[in-house]
Amino acid sequence: MENETEVKIKVIDFIFHQIVKDKNEKEGYLKEAKSKLTDDSKISNTIEKIHLSISNSTHKVNGKFKKEDSYFKQEFDKYIKDIKSYDLFKESKNIIGNKDKQGSLLNLMNKETLSTGGYVLIIHYEDNNKEYFIMSILKNKQGESFLISDNGIPDIKETVQTDYGNLDYACRINVDIYNDKSSKNPICFIHKTGSNISNYFIDFIGCEKFNSNKCNSEKLAKIIKDLVKDKDDKEKEEITNKTIEFCESKKKIKETIDIFELAEYVFGDKKIIYKYSEDNDIQIDNSFSPYMSEIRKIEIVEFKGDWIEKFKFSNDNLDKIDYNDDNTTIVLKNVPDLVKKIKAEKGNVNNEE
Repeated sequence: MENETEVKIKVIDFIFHQIVKDKNEKEGYLKEAKSKLTDDSKISNTIEKIHLSISNSTHKVNGKFKKEDSYFKQEFDKYIKDIKSYDLFKESKNIIGNKDKQGSLLNLMNKETLSTGGYVLIIHYEDNNKEYFIMSILKNKQGESFLISDNGIPDIKETVQTDYGNLDYACRINVDIYNDKSSKNPICFIHKTGSNISNYFIDFIGCEKFNSNKCNSEKLAKIIKDLVKDKDDKEKEEITNKTIEFCESKKKIKETIDIFELAEYVFGDKKIIYKYSEDNDIQIDNSFSPYMSEIRKIEIVEFKGDWIEKFKFSNDNLDKIDYNDDNTTIVLKNVPDLVKKIKAEKGNVNNEE
């Protein structure tokens, strides 16, 4: 899916209904579809847009199901275990629009005064041999289009179109990972920091974040180190300095890191960090608050000379030390942590002497 020039989508199921509810209305209601959409070309195009919109969203985070199953999770389990006999189209009307069912989408939406309705999509599909399941709420937006007729007459007309670019309510489940029961977490979802309105949708899915800021920062440091490992020393230092400078500036003004913005600033390629994380199964959130002690671990400092021979090192330090035979150079990684240990060990050596 990330390769926008070649998309291979197999539609397994595609269902949508509408919840009608305006802001400040106490209750909305379900406007149900009487049948499924059958135009595969339209469906595939829509799936592609939603999939990419989730992947590229600044607010995409990785998640896991909570221990206590939501109504959606219970029905999702039934569906995945027996896809052929489970009537997803029939049950979708209850999952989405049964206002009296505790945990249905409409039931939870009605409890959030400022929530508004939209088109609720349930999508099950394969993309390049990977299986996914999406729950999402899409909204239409008003707009205008400029036209000139065949006769040369100019005009401006009002338009209505689906707003894919501002996706606030979406959850994507990697079904392969979910079925495999591996240590990886199968969910990603949209989570806007500081906004409580979308919490009802997250409660409906029954999911939560699993990456802490420290964990995300640790993963970012690993990705940056991997991306620069084959570059020369000058370029490594430049990339390292720019990464730390960017993260420190965000930390100072209490803003989150956007990995696309960071990648554009450091590498001139806004997708390089995201693509590397996807290709190497590193589950990093698209935005998070920087944990600087982890991010600074990308720094590498070199010391030349015989000073290293004065110190003793325990075995747990050896993986942090590289030795270059050609110019007798020692390269220390994760310097702040390592230097602390070196100083402690130097003190022990001096005391023994």
